[in-house]
Amino acid sequence: MKTMNFNIKKYHEHLDNQKPFEYSYDVPRIPRYDKQEDMDQFIEKLIKLGAIPLNNLEVDQWYYGNNRNTTLGKWNGENFDHLNSSFNNYFWDTSEHFQNDNGFALFTPIRKATQEEISSELNKID
Repeated sequence: MKTMNFNIKKYHEHLDNQKPFEYSYDVPRIPRYDKQEDMDQFIEKLIKLGAIPLNNLEVDQWYYGNNRNTTLGKWNGENFDHLNSSFNNYFWDTSEHFQNDNGFALFTPIRKATQEEISSELNKID
């Protein structure tokens, strides 16, 4: 796959000037890279800004973060379980952690979810 049409160096410099992630929308879109070293640098920058790396995740813990379909995901040890919707019908879906880019929707956790956030999310399927 080809790299997005953008200047990698400028994009990475832009990230160097960002404040730590506070909200899901603070997490930048994850580009596709041709070179693994560019992707590794990007991952390092995400972690520096507050993204939680794979080795720090706890199984069965809910996390708040960024995904194109949700802001909450429950880590099952391999990927994130989360709610997705289609025409206001909610269903369970999964997404990979940002360090395991499979070309589809990725989840970038930035903190543990609160009980209030989890309850609100689960009420969508009641």
